[in-house]
Amino acid sequence: MFTKLNMHNIRENIKEIFAIIITVIVFAFAVYQGITKNMFFFFAIITTLIIILSILYFSVQENKEVYLGLCSLCFILTAIGLLKDSNLLDPSYGKLNYKIMLETAKIGHCPSEIQLEKIKQIKFNMLKETLMYKCGTQTYTDVITLALNAYKAKNLDPVTGLIDSMYQELKKEEQLTCVETAIKLDELCPKQFYLSIELKS
Repeated sequence: MFTKLNMHNIRENIKEIFAIIITVIVFAFAVYQGITKNMFFFFAIITTLIIILSILYFSVQENKEVYLGLCSLCFILTAIGLLKDSNLLDPSYGKLNYKIMLETAKIGHCPSEIQLEKIKQIKFNMLKETLMYKCGTQTYTDVITLALNAYKAKNLDPVTGLIDSMYQELKKEEQLTCVETAIKLDELCPKQFYLSIELKS
């Protein structure tokens, strides 16, 4: 028969295990975001981890000033990370998308003299059909993505925002941008773009 002390110890052990699991998962995700995106996301996620652990051990949500301070810091770091991660602030990015769109009109099918593998020729020809539309709408896609992420950062609390970010990362399909699509095409059929050097610079 369990005593109250035993039950308390069990609860504490479960909390410790839960805290360790959460720490490992969230820290790994923070490192991933820091490497693949930028360090502002890393620090925003680490701040969220501090909030989670503070809720578990210190009930920080009851101290509104500390809790709101951590939430504000997380929001600021996330907002800076979103702006830094977006290509919209880079004027050359939009110009390159426009150049690629114009270049797409000149591209024919991938000739067998350049690409001997039939499968890669077919992939090139299929992917090429999407390139002009993708480049023409890339700026609008980036604006919508930035606006949606900014809305989430403003309206979701850090913990819910973190869960949403992890979920989106797990379920997302590979969505190539205009430039990434052009690079992929250049790999499938080299020297079909006059912009090859600029694309990879």
